[in-house]
Amino acid sequence: MALAAFILNGTRYELSSDVVEARLVGVVPGPIREHAAQVNGVWYLVKQAFEVAVGVPRSEFISHTAGRHLATLGFPLQGKVESRDEAAAATATAKPAFTVVRDFGGEEWHTEANV
Repeated sequence: MALAAFILNGTRYELSSDVVEARLVGVVPGPIREHAAQVNGVWYLVKQAFEVAVGVPRSEFISHTAGRHLATLGFPLQGKVESRDEAAAATATAKPAFTVVRDFGGEEWHTEANV
């Protein structure tokens, strides 16, 4: 039995693989889009599995969070799941998607007509 302790939105949780398996017995899996976790031999949308296991609405977390915690408990995953360190490194080295350039052509820009 694997055990994980984590904080989600300021609340501390402890979760075991046995609890996850027990809570998902009889749960009908929803449609899988990109990220999935296998529990009790059934593939679930990773957010669905985590939502049922923890009892927190899926609007309160992202799929990468759910996948990271389920992977810690030893459940197989489909889709890319980044560790917290990988996500932080990617954010630190990411370049902006675009650059804002303001060229007012030497004119004053103070009227709505120039918006």
